[in-house]
This record gives sequence, C-alpha cells and structure tokens, in this order.
Amino acid sequence: MSLQSSAEPSRAPTTIRGKFQQRGAGNCTFGAVAKTIWPHKTAFELAARTGASERTAKYWLAGRYEPSAAAAAAIINELFGHAH
Repeated sequence: MSLQSSAEPSRAPTTIRGKFQQRGAGNCTFGAVAKTIWPHKTAFELAARTGASERTAKYWLAGRYEPSAAAAAAIINELFGHAH
C-alpha cells in the first residue's frame, strides 16, 4: 500500500512504449527541441555535432533511445551559445 496521495503524481521518469518522458513535463521532448533548433535534416545536424551515426540520432529524436550526454550538450550549446 502506497502512502502517496493520488492528487500528487510522482515526478520519477517513466518509459512509455520505448519513449523516455518526465511526468508533468508536457510536450517538450528532446526531439521537439532539436527539431525546433534544426528544422531541416535534424538527425543529420545532430549526428554531425555529436559524432554519432545518423541512425542513432534518429533513434534519439524518436525517443526510442535516451540521448547521450554529447547530444544533450549539442542542444545546450545551440540554445545558450558555445563556450569560449
């Protein structure tokens, strides 16, 4: 029996159909952010910036696999500028 109230959902990450999602995070997924930054050839751009294959980048964008730290860093660098 759980002591957690049903009115307060857990914030732990969950996996739904192979997609990594944060509960309560809305529709702001890794893939959606990447597609906003690089609207054309998103997987190609992400792969070029991370050194990963384009197929791997497509899996990250689709939510099939959790993105690597390099992929997260590529998004952060585009959003906030490159460190000098």
